[in-house]
Amino acid sequence: MIPRPMAFDANRDIKIEASETSTGLYQLRTRGLADKRRPELEIAGVPEAGLNAAGGVINILAEYAVNKAEIFADQSVGNVLTVGSEGRKLLLVVRAIASEKPKPGLWSKIVGGGKGVLRLVDVTGGDSDAPRTALATMLVHRAAVRLAKDDEAGAREELLAAVAVFPGDAGAGPPPDIGGADGVLNWQNHLAYLELARLAADDIDEAAEHFGAALARSDVLARSEIGASPAALASFDDGEVAREAKRIIEHNLGERMGLAEEDGEDTGLVTLASPIWELTDDDRSVRRASLLPRELVALYYEGPAAERLAREGASLVTTILGRDREAPWRSAWIARETRAVWVSSEAPLLEPMGPAHRTDGIVSIVLADIARCFRAGATNEEILARYGARARGSEPRAEVQAVEKKLGALAEWEAERYLVLMGQ
Repeated sequence: MIPRPMAFDANRDIKIEASETSTGLYQLRTRGLADKRRPELEIAGVPEAGLNAAGGVINILAEYAVNKAEIFADQSVGNVLTVGSEGRKLLLVVRAIASEKPKPGLWSKIVGGGKGVLRLVDVTGGDSDAPRTALATMLVHRAAVRLAKDDEAGAREELLAAVAVFPGDAGAGPPPDIGGADGVLNWQNHLAYLELARLAADDIDEAAEHFGAALARSDVLARSEIGASPAALASFDDGEVAREAKRIIEHNLGERMGLAEEDGEDTGLVTLASPIWELTDDDRSVRRASLLPRELVALYYEGPAAERLAREGASLVTTILGRDREAPWRSAWIARETRAVWVSSEAPLLEPMGPAHRTDGIVSIVLADIARCFRAGATNEEILARYGARARGSEPRAEVQAVEKKLGALAEWEAERYLVLMGQ
């Protein structure tokens, strides 16, 4: 029996040579792809912090070129990177341009040599640009791999390297349309900032700084997370927040949808309208359907949450956002756990409610968190402390510790409700 040939393995079958072309910038080029009747690949203008990532990008594209399909000049090529139990997909995409033309002659065609060199550049940049989006995406991927192995310090190093390689531009507009792509495009490297925010953990100010940087670089993320761009929220006042808060509370408590069980059966689940207002593509406010254990209605729509929200919610959110007027996304970051209770990207959108106000998203998110704090038994003083200033490296105030303890107990109760349903 003739053994099957081994698939091409870039780590084993080619070499990548690096040379410094100018201060702090390097060019990488493969040696060995010509033996496989493929053009050699190169990346130029790579900062030192991105050398390992550039090698990874080249290896992925080399294996694609040999094992799947040849890459040609003026072609965009993508690959999906998947890591972690959640299977999050990152889109790594580059554009190939001719750096050295193939050598002419019949002999070169027969033996497979002289296929020339393809330079990999950024899919949205010029012909001289290093593929910084792809390099940063590779570093975000490497960080995720490290986190999967509980190497938080290593993950942070990879993410800081991603920012050094590609700081990204704030306000760059929407990402390009990568037709047929399956995965998240790391537009302006917003994912590196978002992951750094997550790693900041209890350092709210650092987390909010990174979160704001991510929102500023991705309109898609900003519209999803806070219902507007950071620039659009630059100058709101207390009066409009108070008016929108009252409108949102009245609408939500009056339009929570019926509490009919799924398919008319007693499954323990109910379908509600999420209390968080999102933004449609044509700038109208909309809510999603939320499928939750019946008891979780009390997080917003019943009992102390609804009663106190109607009385005190507008005043509290006005105070909270008034203090965070220069960086309202800080409040959204604090409320992110509550947002995850109500919002799932797979859930269907309900009918739009009319033209959106720029504060609808941020106000409704903080109101949902305030209601959840009410359900946990938090006082107004504890809620305000939860959103208040926190000195870096200092022990949280007693009020902050108290509300976090109450929310921790509530989160355990919420999880138990899901476990009970799963065990039915």
